[in-house]
Amino acid sequence: MSLRSLPSLAALALSLVNAPSAVAQKDFAVPAAPSRADFFVPGLAPVRQSPRYNLTIIYFFDYQCPACRKYTSQVSSVFDQDRGLRIIYRDTPIFGPNSIVAARLAIASQFQGRHEAFHRALMAERPPLIEPALRHAAAVARVDWPRLLRDLAAHRAAIDRQIEQNENLSEAAGISGTPAFIVGKSLSNGALSRAALLAEIVDARRAARKRRR
Repeated sequence: MSLRSLPSLAALALSLVNAPSAVAQKDFAVPAAPSRADFFVPGLAPVRQSPRYNLTIIYFFDYQCPACRKYTSQVSSVFDQDRGLRIIYRDTPIFGPNSIVAARLAIASQFQGRHEAFHRALMAERPPLIEPALRHAAAVARVDWPRLLRDLAAHRAAIDRQIEQNENLSEAAGISGTPAFIVGKSLSNGALSRAALLAEIVDARRAARKRRR
């Protein structure tokens, strides 16, 4: 597909929100209940991990969620500091169509290896996350905007299925909103400061050591 044939983001966003898709059709189908193992299988969800990680954190969030945005710098500092972590980013867009578009673009950004930078830029961008804000976040994160739109178009169906799966997992875990974290085998339903997240990580590793004895 040539760049000239790509629609503008406004048109693309409208088509993605309104077109029949896994996300749009969610209320009309009853998905199979996920297993415990499903939470730890990323699928197309972006992942950040060290080669020798010893703990997985599953992070449910929305780019327009005020609490997610407030604590992003603290959460990111923990992720940067602890090299034993594997982070699964599960976009759960619950704040309307702009959140859905932002989630789709964020997932698509992994195809050019810029997800982490784009994730942080989106969280720092002032809502609403409409086209100018999304373009600005992409520029800050050094995301190639035309390529991002091409990747989104090429992987739209798979991205929609991943967002639906993220929402299914959130519901199965009894998560009431965003943000939420599964740290090891423990759910923290709500925002975590740096200190609180570090404490959860210590507890999760301690529990894992006890199970291995």
